[in-house]
Parts: sequence; structure tokens; C-alpha cells
Amino acid sequence: MAYTGEKYVGDLALYYIAKKLESGKTTGTVKEAISKNDINKQLKGDFVGAEPTPGATLGLPYNQPQGRATVFTQEEINTALSIADRLFESYRSETPEGFTEIDLYEAAQIESKKISNIEENVKQFAGPNDVTFDFAPNKPAEVVIKDSKGAKDPVYTGITFDFAPGRDPKDVIAEAQVAVELGVPASFDVPQTTVEEMGFTPGTPSDPTPIITDPPPGDPPPGDPPPGEQVINPNKNVFNNIPDGADLVDVEGQLFLRYAVPGAGELYEGSTLFMFYEVRYNDPIKAGFVTPGQEYYINAKFSNDDLDLMGVVAGNSADLPRNGPDGVPLHPFTSFVETISTEATIKPWILDPDSVSLLAEAALENREVTEAEWFGTNWYDEHTESERAWLREYYKDPGTATQKANDYKIQVASALKAAGVSGGYDTESNQELGAPDALSTWIANKWVTGSWSESYTTEQLALFADPFRTGVRDSDFTQYINTAGLGGLNRSAEQEDRIQKLYTQYLGPVFGGLTDTEIAEKAGRLRNNPDYEQALVESLKTSRLALFPKYTNPELTYDDIVTPWRGLTRQVWGQEADETQGWWQDMVATNDYEAGQELLRTKGLEQDIGQVTVEATQALQQALGGAAGSVETRLGVNE
Repeated sequence: MAYTGEKYVGDLALYYIAKKLESGKTTGTVKEAISKNDINKQLKGDFVGAEPTPGATLGLPYNQPQGRATVFTQEEINTALSIADRLFESYRSETPEGFTEIDLYEAAQIESKKISNIEENVKQFAGPNDVTFDFAPNKPAEVVIKDSKGAKDPVYTGITFDFAPGRDPKDVIAEAQVAVELGVPASFDVPQTTVEEMGFTPGTPSDPTPIITDPPPGDPPPGDPPPGEQVINPNKNVFNNIPDGADLVDVEGQLFLRYAVPGAGELYEGSTLFMFYEVRYNDPIKAGFVTPGQEYYINAKFSNDDLDLMGVVAGNSADLPRNGPDGVPLHPFTSFVETISTEATIKPWILDPDSVSLLAEAALENREVTEAEWFGTNWYDEHTESERAWLREYYKDPGTATQKANDYKIQVASALKAAGVSGGYDTESNQELGAPDALSTWIANKWVTGSWSESYTTEQLALFADPFRTGVRDSDFTQYINTAGLGGLNRSAEQEDRIQKLYTQYLGPVFGGLTDTEIAEKAGRLRNNPDYEQALVESLKTSRLALFPKYTNPELTYDDIVTPWRGLTRQVWGQEADETQGWWQDMVATNDYEAGQELLRTKGLEQDIGQVTVEATQALQQALGGAAGSVETRLGVNE
């Protein structure tokens, strides 16, 4: 039999306790004493049948002939059952020996009445609207009350009342009970405004709340909340015959199954994308994914406008696949992000937001995206003909397209090898390795998909092979090289530059000059043998000692030796000298400072270096004496 009294969750909980006591069972939960038929009648407000045996209801308004059950929502019923379980277990365990079931029932009735009184007070003040506490705006008041009283299955834990922060709700309720019994205010009480004090009843014609008129054209409607949803129940339903992971949501009275598409911020930009499937017949049981009698609940509510912002409606629940071959519900997004990210290298269009939606829809429906669907995406409209041609070619014959991509990869690998790009040296086989496979694949995919033309690919290969070559480097390619972790990558141009720098550093521009053939040969040895550079440096140190034996420290490089001589040259000449001249190299080799000064002056006069010539003229004038007059450097016929 179903409950037909006034619509209070507290009274419904008390009724369920009575049903438990009536069953005569002292173990188990209260819910076990309530039949599914009773719950269904309570949900629908059905007729309840004949009058029960007198006295069986302990005085409750149990059933009336031809009467209807009081309508409660599933969540209200669950709340009542939870309250009943808590009260029954609490008072049964604390009841001294000798107490009767009537005693236990009356004690529970006192607690249930308190809950009903709270419900009544809140409803009277707030009018006919749904009421919630401001610290839990998305939870019905009775759910918060249930949770605060420590139910076995709380909706959430760790809450505190905003009027008593930092205090356990149990302590607050206990203080409130004592305050009521003594007729004094509790420590957290604040003055409440009554209807009499306000002079009007909220929600009635006497309510002086101003009427909000339509805003001027172009202004947003006043008071519109931001896009969002009202969470009703955060727990996942367990559905049958459809893919796992769905939320059941209410969109202005229409039920939808909602699936979150993984990969937000990684696979696609923006917030999480959702796929919605309209529940057929607007009834999960008739739609076939909820068994009759099975409990289910709505996870959230929001508007059609919010739905449009969250994602797309992909179909109805009949479009979703049933269980897999093993009878277990399929999960549509297993490895979804990894699979899409891998395929995107050869199918770049699948990373477009439209494409992600299509792929998610196809994954949920266990099918492939059709060619016509691809042609309708924004990606197809916004990209070049060469890119669109690759999409058409790929779906016309995927096998041939894949072979073409592999052929392009082979061409790129050969071009990289010819340009001197390798993957390092294999000491076991004593062979130079080819360029990393991932690098060849990345470049080839850019080329075959139409993102890069053939000429652009050739240019980027040349720029990559020679880091010192001038030109515009592709930003995506640069980012890939910097982040892909291509370990062991070697480029001949880099090794050749290293060889030339070592020779110049130790032997200088004259003795350190090498032919292109010598540089290439030594660069190959450097590339293939990790220990070659150290051996080369030791050899260069020996050569440097032979060329400049007056400088006995073997660690001194050519640059270390000539630095003071460059300073002396600037001091005497007022400018740099050409270091490749033999006399300058000989001067450095002597390591004789005074002889070096004299040589610089002599060579300065020979080469008509301005500062040296002026200083020599001034010295001659001083030697002849100022009275003899000035000395002419040019004497007419004697010139």
C-alpha cells in the first residue's frame, strides 16, 4: 500500500518506519520492507486500493478506498528511505530492553515531525517555488537536511551551514533542538522577518516586487543566468544495451543521453564537447535501456540554449549500438584521443572541431564517418584544393593512398641522407644510421596531404639539413623538431662547421685552412665516431706547438696566443692587420715584444699606414729642430 498523507518527506519517512515495524523484521534496511509496487504508485499517484487491517498503520493516513497515493519524486522517496533507515537503526540500537515497537515508533515520530516542521516553515516563507539552501543551491532542501543528519548514503559530505561556519551540522542541530525545548534563541539565530512584518505575502498580488519590463532592443534580457546546468544527481546511472558513460539529462522536459567527448585542450580547443541522443519516447524504460522496476535518476537539467553551447544532438537512443559480443556494454571512447592523434598525421581534417563531432558520433554509433559527411565540414570549405584532393583520394581508395604516403616517406628519407642528415652512428655495426623514421614520416605526410607543395618541401629539407643556410623556416616544422625528442640526430653541415671551427681555433686562418674534401672527410669521421673529436683536439694541440714553439703551454690555442699581438698592432697602427700575411705570423712566432714593435713600424711605413707615417714625420721634425723649418715630404723635381 502507498502513502496518501500530506506531502512531507518527514511523514513519508515515518510511514516507511511503520512499514518496517509492521513487517516484524528487526534486521535489514527499511527499504527492504517497501515493495516496488508501492514506490511506483507513489511516483505516479495511482489509486491505492482497499483499507488495510485496522491498527496496522499505527494511526497514519495509510490508505483510503479509491484514494490516490501522494506523489513524490524518486529523489524525495530516496531521501525518505534514507531518513527512515537512520532513525530506525539509531533508535533500535539505543532502545533499552523492554521497549515495545510502539515506543520505538513514537520516538521516531518525534524526529520525523521535526523534519516535517522544517519543511513546512521553509515552504511557507518561500511560497510555491522550489526551495534550496543558499549553500547548496542545486540540492533539494530535504536532501541537504538528510545529509546534515548523517544519513548512511549522503549526497555529499563535509558541509556546514552558512549561519554556523566551521561547526559540525550534527552539533548545530543538537543545539537547535535544545533551544526549541527551552524556548530560547540558539547562538546562531538571527532575527527573521515575518509575513506580518513585511506587510505582504511573497508571490501573491500584494507582493510589491517591481515588474521587469522588456529591455530596449539590443540590450541583453535582465537577470539572464550564464550558460550552465543544474546538477540534480552526480552519480552515474547503470544503463542496459547502450554504450557506457552516459548522463541522463532533462532539457526543458525532453530527456537526452549525454556523452562527454574526451580530448578537450589536447585533441580540440575549448571546453568539453558533448554528444546528445534524444531518449526515444522520452521514457528510458520504453526506450529499452532501463529495465522495468529498475531505479534511475536524472543527472542534470538545463535549457535548449545551453545544449546548443555544450555540443550537438547526434540522433536518438535507438541509434546507439547494443552490447558487445561478450554481452558487456561498449565504451565508445576507448583510446579515442590516442587513435585520433595518430591518424591526424595522415588525415589532418579529423582535428577540425566539426570532424571531432562527427568522429564522436560515429564512435557512439559504432560506424564510420561517411565521405559525404566529410565534404560538409568547415575544414573542407576552408582548405586548399590540393588538401581537399588528398581527402577525396584517401576515401576513394585508402589502401592506395596509404601506399602513396609510404612512397613519399621513402623519397624524403633518401633526400635527408643525401643532404647529410643521419640518425647517428651504430657502434655495433660500424654503420651510419638513417634519419629518424618519425622525422621522414612527418615531412612526407605534410607533402602527401597537400599541406606542403613539392618545392616548399625541397626548400624546408635544405634549410633543415644546413642550420646555417638562410631562408624562412616553417614554424610548425621548427616546433616539431624542438619537441619531438629526435635523439641522435646528426646533420653534416653541423659536423663540418665544427671541424672548421676547431682547426681555426687551434691553428689560425693560415695553417688551419682545409679544403672542402678534407672538411667532409673529417666531418664524417666526427659523425661516425663519438671519440674522434677528443683525438682530433689532441692532434691539433701538437700541431700548434710545432708552429709556435716559443709558446710552450700545450693548452694555449691560436686565439690565446695572438690576442696580445692584435692589441699591439692596434696600438702601433691604429687599426687591425691582415693576419694571413707571413711577416705577421712570423712576428707572433718570435714571441719578442720589442722586435715586434719595430717590425710593425717598418711594415707600417712600407704599407703607408696613416698613424705610423704621421708619427715618423713628427719624430723627424723633432730631430731636426723647429728653427730649421718644416720638412717637406715632396720636393718638386726631387720628388
